[in-house]
Amino acid sequence: MKEEELSDDCNEILDLTDDLQRGEKCQICGGMHARRAYGGMACGWANFTARRAGCELRKRRGLIQSKEIHLKREFQMAAQNFARPLLYERLEAVDVVRSLMNIQNMITQDLHGRLVFDFPYSFELSLNQVLHNPTAVCSRIPLGYDEPTEPNIPLEQLPAMAARIVARALVHCTDLYRAIPEFWHLNEEDRINLISTQFAMQGMLNDYYHTYKYNFKNGLLSALGFRTIGPDCPVNAVPGIDVFFEDTYNWYVPYGVKLVIPAIRRGEMLDEEFLLIKTILLFSSAVGFSDVSAQVIRNAFNKYTSILLEHLKNRFQSPSMAIERFTALMSVPNYLLNASPKINAELGRNTLMKYCKLEGPLLEEIFHRQ
Repeated sequence: MKEEELSDDCNEILDLTDDLQRGEKCQICGGMHARRAYGGMACGWANFTARRAGCELRKRRGLIQSKEIHLKREFQMAAQNFARPLLYERLEAVDVVRSLMNIQNMITQDLHGRLVFDFPYSFELSLNQVLHNPTAVCSRIPLGYDEPTEPNIPLEQLPAMAARIVARALVHCTDLYRAIPEFWHLNEEDRINLISTQFAMQGMLNDYYHTYKYNFKNGLLSALGFRTIGPDCPVNAVPGIDVFFEDTYNWYVPYGVKLVIPAIRRGEMLDEEFLLIKTILLFSSAVGFSDVSAQVIRNAFNKYTSILLEHLKNRFQSPSMAIERFTALMSVPNYLLNASPKINAELGRNTLMKYCKLEGPLLEEIFHRQ
């Protein structure tokens, strides 16, 4: 190893800036040609020993943070190359939660810029194509739940905005699915079925949680800054989007405001619990899947519910409080499962495809597959 390289690596341990002290004796072995190290004189043999010890110290210090740095680099590389999964299978509960948070930050892109409304999108795809390359639908622009749009968007522009919301939400949901290792244990047909059955429920959960998180009182928040005004809210109560699709939103908003959001509030849901509940929801029903896939789904459900309970015990430091919050949070997937047939029929087929005239094989496969 070159002396210059060693100097760069261990410069806080050895002072190699002095000239070679010719004629000086090593204070360790008595040999000649010593140089200054650690405030004393040492020969070359003692100095490589010192360097090695110093570098080992640096190595031990580096290992303290290397695990988290390694995970972040893995996430970044996987995202760039569409690798999967992003979440390792054999992680402790705390590492699963931390990894899910890293994944969420990466796939929402909310930390990387302002909202974009005129981005290109395409529904001329199959679910299988989306599964292997989500950004074929649209790019990962900021999801934008925390940035309501102003002023109001004209009614005639709603179909185009609805299409972009659906496109971005689909990329976001698929990114999450791809990050979960158990998802890839399903056969290809069952993976496609899972995306189709989950898309509307995951979208509902996103809207309901962010409405609670940002304390929005007069309706629901949605992606790309949309605000959905409920039927009991006066038209001019809140600046933003005024949407009145009688058959859908007059049910969709109260269902969240009166049932799901109160359960989220009772469970004191934070981002960590939100991501665990999203993952639990993903594996909340094995109906309609092959026997092998159904077993994978049941095992994954048990795994992530156990992680949620362990996480809550660590958070609240009280078994009784953890169980109380756990019970409230676990009611959320049940509410969404009960609403799934109605929301697929009304929001998907009636509102988006019929009223907003969204079309394409991708939407047909999602909303007419079931």
